[in-house]
Amino acid sequence: MKTGLGAYIILIGSLCLSIRAGADDASPDQKTYEYWKNGSVKSCTIYDGENDIMARAVYRPDGMIEKIEKYDRYNNKIEEALYDEDGRLRLGVDGWAALRWAYDGRTLVHQTWYNERGKAIKRKHYSESGNLVASQVMSEDGYDFYEDLNTRKLLGKRALIYYTPEGKVENQAIVGQ
Repeated sequence: MKTGLGAYIILIGSLCLSIRAGADDASPDQKTYEYWKNGSVKSCTIYDGENDIMARAVYRPDGMIEKIEKYDRYNNKIEEALYDEDGRLRLGVDGWAALRWAYDGRTLVHQTWYNERGKAIKRKHYSESGNLVASQVMSEDGYDFYEDLNTRKLLGKRALIYYTPEGKVENQAIVGQ
């Protein structure tokens, strides 16, 4: 997780800053900027050819990235990560450093929260109709029991598989009956 987000910081940062130097071929209308009073970039938003948002980077006045947001082709936010002044993941006021959303089209399927070390700390799963059906809290030792909801009644017997950003299986479990 941390490597993927770090690589994404470099990608967004270089994409946003390269247009200022005239180094890339993207048209200026595909990127918008806000600036701090000192002239440094405050935010950079990247759009696709349909003018849909793809990503947004928010910078501190010193030029360091503070937050990155990534969107899918349906304009759903699929990733948000917070960074400290040294470029490392940092916990926000809600107790997470990064949050990922997974969708089936426009329907939210699950959310995963990460700590400042890039480890998953919580997951929520949603039904095809968008209702919350399971919530899982993870500890440093591994995965804790599902909380709050009776997954057996809601899901039946079902395999849940989690993948790393690189596409490798991170964890899998059979839940329900």
